[in-house]
Amino acid sequence: MRRVTVLGRYLRYLRYLLPELLVQIQRSRIKGTY
Repeated sequence: MRRVTVLGRYLRYLRYLLPELLVQIQRSRIKGTY
């Protein structure tokens, strides 16, 4: 059961991190182009 809880927490963590990472990547690309 611990594996399920750990995976759930990890997935939630990724859900919150992924959008921020995408925004940072887009910003870095914009900085790179300009």
